[in-house]
Amino acid sequence: MADIGISQVPITQESVRFNQPMASSSTSAIAGVCNALLRIFLPVGSIVQSILTEADFQAELGNPSPETWVLADGRNVAGSTYTVVTGNSTIPDLRGVFLRGKNNGRSDGNQNPDGDLPLGTLTSFKTAAHTHQYFATQQPLINDGNIRTESRIDGAIPYNTTAFTSTTGANESAPKNTTLNTFIRIN
Repeated sequence: MADIGISQVPITQESVRFNQPMASSSTSAIAGVCNALLRIFLPVGSIVQSILTEADFQAELGNPSPETWVLADGRNVAGSTYTVVTGNSTIPDLRGVFLRGKNNGRSDGNQNPDGDLPLGTLTSFKTAAHTHQYFATQQPLINDGNIRTESRIDGAIPYNTTAFTSTTGANESAPKNTTLNTFIRIN
């Protein structure tokens, strides 16, 4: 990237007062600059998360036509710039899922165990294979005043054997989280 020297020529811009009528040339110029900045900082395919509903999000954008951002809900967006750029007419469905970065060749042990998946791939819920075990302790059974030499817990597990806990927990494994809507830029 080349360094850009400091210019001795001052930058001038026609002043714009708010709440006053603006010439259409001024609004077109501002819109052009905004669109250019969006293409640089948030190109098609970018995602943002918001606490707004899709209707509120669109209203904040001024309900542009064609839509520039939509809820990433797996819908068909044929005819959009997203389709032209990615070759996919369906956007990813990001509702109710956690986002994970693509491996892009990472091989230091922190990569996705499923491999370097294509962008937008949804993986199903899973828990890494594991067990929880404990060891039975000696608790002699007393029956009719006689201590037996075989030890059991509740009369079922012999002494010095491995036992497993019963199932406990919620219906998913997840860190603390906050629910947001995820939007994707399509135009």
